[in-house]
Amino acid sequence: MLEIKRLAGRSVVYGLGQVASQSAALLALPLVTRYLAPEAYGIIGLTTIMCVLLRIVFGLASSAAIGVEYFKNADSEWRRKVVVAQMAIALVSSVCLLVAGLSLAPLLSRWVLGASSPDGELAIRLSLVTLAFQILYEPLLLKLQFEEKAKKFVTFTVLASIGGVCLSLLLVIVGGLGVVGWLAGQLAAAVALCLLINVFECPRNFSAGGIRKVATTILALSGPIVPGVLAIFILQRSGPYFVSREFGLGDTGVFTVGYQLGMGMALATSAFSIAWMPFFQGFVSKQEESLTVFENIATIYIAVFGTMTLLFFAASKLLIFIFAGVKFQDAWQVIGPIALGQFFLGFWGLLLPGMYFTRRTGTVSIVQIIAAIAILAASPAIVAAFGPLGAALLQAAGFAMLLALQAVLNWWLDVPARYVKWPAILSLLAIPAASALIHDLVSRLPLIEGLAWASMVAGLFAVGTGAVAWINWHRTKNESSVPALGSLENNSGQLKI
Repeated sequence: MLEIKRLAGRSVVYGLGQVASQSAALLALPLVTRYLAPEAYGIIGLTTIMCVLLRIVFGLASSAAIGVEYFKNADSEWRRKVVVAQMAIALVSSVCLLVAGLSLAPLLSRWVLGASSPDGELAIRLSLVTLAFQILYEPLLLKLQFEEKAKKFVTFTVLASIGGVCLSLLLVIVGGLGVVGWLAGQLAAAVALCLLINVFECPRNFSAGGIRKVATTILALSGPIVPGVLAIFILQRSGPYFVSREFGLGDTGVFTVGYQLGMGMALATSAFSIAWMPFFQGFVSKQEESLTVFENIATIYIAVFGTMTLLFFAASKLLIFIFAGVKFQDAWQVIGPIALGQFFLGFWGLLLPGMYFTRRTGTVSIVQIIAAIAILAASPAIVAAFGPLGAALLQAAGFAMLLALQAVLNWWLDVPARYVKWPAILSLLAIPAASALIHDLVSRLPLIEGLAWASMVAGLFAVGTGAVAWINWHRTKNESSVPALGSLENNSGQLKI
């Protein structure tokens, strides 16, 4: 079980980095909400959605494809060449983004923000330039991730995040620049990180021959992935759009605050996912061995991250009381469902190794697109009826659907995914039921009483799923020791002591 401990260690390092990075933004939230109105937060939320979408289009989803090509060959020269090819793609993409985006800023302002104004166009331009630098440095962050240099990865991202938040606060509070000040601080952080990581991590001493061919291969692999990544964008980010169209920037700002706090769950799940990608690809040549390891990881994931999800539901009102205040009090309803969606998204990643082992990553887009279409079809009516809460529930439902459809696709294609067994499945099904119970308790009871009862429910879930993970761990450990004894008897003809 050394492999699981290694994955846990990497996840902890990435998680601490995520916590350090996001804690700066979280601790800044009480100050920012004092100086920015809900409408201003709505602008930040909508420009963020725009950048995520454009990152998919101009990044060509190659961050997903580069992993397949990178791990195809263990030769260090080959891997340096793959990284350089991706850097070349990123450079061309960034230039195209700036040329197209800056010239169309007035039009983007009308589409994204609902109106064109000097401040709105400036916010769009600042966001686009920030995105261009993020695309430029992404290949080198992926390089650190693939090389499992977690400490370096965390150091770079934490320094940039904390520096960006501090500068943004300075520009908002002292400079009085509002939304523009916040976005300018984020731009400065992106520029600094891009320069810093290129100085220390840019590949050197590589052969330039064949880079164009490698880049072409990465782009070819990216093509089938792009629709799926766009579908994930819809599942993850469509909520603010429908809230803004139905209720305006004020409610969008309320949703954005709840969304930001609920995405605290992503600090843990994305840390796991970052460590999980290179970890499971290390089993490509030992897939039978991976089944036992992955089975234990699935039950542990449910116990740990499922409990964390329920605690987000339990503490939702308290989080708003601490970090946001009266102006954003209705945002508590959004926090739990957003956290639940991140839980499902992380578990969906546990079902992907078979697709990578059999090089069928393009087919994953099928389930992503189906889930996205279903959520898009339901969003207008659900958001109109339930407001920001409806948008958050749809995100959770979309990722739950994605998870279920991926399980069906794995079964249909007969890819290696036999490690998610009934104990894990039953524990997984208990999470939505416990979430609904806790949400009801928090909504009906006073703050402290609701928190106490909800925490008890989360504690019972932790004990139950923890017991399942512990029993499963020892069962697989005992089973794995039997073949070794049997092989000793077969090889020697008798058992020697």
